[in-house]
Amino acid sequence: MSALYTFYLLAVLLWNATAAAAWRKEPALARRRRIVALTGFALLILGLTWMTATSAFGAATAVYALSAALPLSAAACAWSAVGVAREGRPWSWIAVAMNGLLAVALATRWVAYLGVPVGVPGESLSLSLVNLQYFAFTPALWFPSFVPLPVLPRPAREERGVARAAWSAWLVLGAIAVVLVLWGWRESARVITGWRAHRAPAPAARAEPLLRSTRVLETLARERPAREFDRDLGYVRELGLDAATVVVSSDAIAAPGDLWARLDGFAKSLRGDGRKLVLWLQPPSVWYRSGLPSRSLAVQVLATAQRDLAVRFHPDVQVVVGDPIFASQLIGTATTRDSSRWAITALAESVRAGSSSTLVAAYGLDDADTSGYDLFRWAAADSSPVDRVGFALHPGFGDTTLFAERLDRATQLLSFLGPHKKAWVFEFGVCPVTFGEPAQRNHLEWVLAWASADARIEGVSQTALGDYAEVVGLVSSLGRRREAFASYRQPDSHRRTISGPDR
Repeated sequence: MSALYTFYLLAVLLWNATAAAAWRKEPALARRRRIVALTGFALLILGLTWMTATSAFGAATAVYALSAALPLSAAACAWSAVGVAREGRPWSWIAVAMNGLLAVALATRWVAYLGVPVGVPGESLSLSLVNLQYFAFTPALWFPSFVPLPVLPRPAREERGVARAAWSAWLVLGAIAVVLVLWGWRESARVITGWRAHRAPAPAARAEPLLRSTRVLETLARERPAREFDRDLGYVRELGLDAATVVVSSDAIAAPGDLWARLDGFAKSLRGDGRKLVLWLQPPSVWYRSGLPSRSLAVQVLATAQRDLAVRFHPDVQVVVGDPIFASQLIGTATTRDSSRWAITALAESVRAGSSSTLVAAYGLDDADTSGYDLFRWAAADSSPVDRVGFALHPGFGDTTLFAERLDRATQLLSFLGPHKKAWVFEFGVCPVTFGEPAQRNHLEWVLAWASADARIEGVSQTALGDYAEVVGLVSSLGRRREAFASYRQPDSHRRTISGPDR
């Protein structure tokens, strides 16, 4: 959770707590109005379960049911604001609009998660709201659990001094939010309609079938119960996938607990089924917050960890550079590009020192390298130590036209592949709550069709099998298989070896 969102959350909770106390000590007000206001605050506290209701690690039917308290709280706060506005505070109608809009948007999102169709109006309202959230909290596209909270008005006679100034500030922000969400609703509807209407061709027949993988579990920063590995392994088997992708955080290395043993068992089960293991070591989380240390120190830390993981798990593919954020930090500026090549080479050599049969992969280079894609071209050449280069194909907030341009750019970059190199799509996905499940399915089918049509692409790995911290899974936290689940099922039971390059 970002520091900005944490501050916002605490500020809203503090305001609502003081507002509820003000309602409680006003016995002269109608009892029904006091009950509605206090109920709104109580529902808000219960509604904080929204933060974990969509995580596969903390979800349960009861928890998800409790999370419905959040849209109900917004409705109660809107009703309370109506009473305040009628008492000679006309600006409080802004609070009515703000809380009412939030109640509708959250209620729509709540039922949509259960698989209830909400149509273009509901999905586009959710997308418009997330567009607004994105400016304050960048990962909002993937973390729709972090939402604006309703604001309970104080009784009209309590609006004075600091409280009145704070309420005025809330109203200004609320007015801006309502205007922006309503203004963006139409454009969001156009984007959603385009994704709903898009139809990708059937995946092309290939001499060597396209490998399919998916990321299982969350980024593993600590041990997880064996039942969670077993659950995701069951889904992998049901889909008939060729591989599973595991992301391990460097944070887990200091105190892994039983994590390594769990991964040993998971990898053994995968290989017993004839499936492959794709492994990516994520850098320490502190580097994402405060930036990369010196490049030499970063390589020293990661190289040791890469080698140790390769020795222990012997993955079929090991990703040494992944995601544009880390790649951009590692690459730096044009003047440091040569040292970036040295860094990637050092990481690749560390993997091979631990497991000579493991293929080294890197992706995110196309997004981070903005001056002619020099680093991508270097990695894609047969002379580089990188065996597999790849892409992350997310649509962001864009429509189908923008995503088609993204695929065209990726196609152009494939021309840099050496004769003995292959490419992967290491990430692709759409949030089924923000964009809708039909859009998630159509995006997945589009990427599959594009990848299948080019023999230079060896495999694809969908962003996440389930909803963990991010809501992008093929399976919801409640175990419901989404529309995209059936579309990702491997059409046959082949198991093809991931072949190494000619060195």
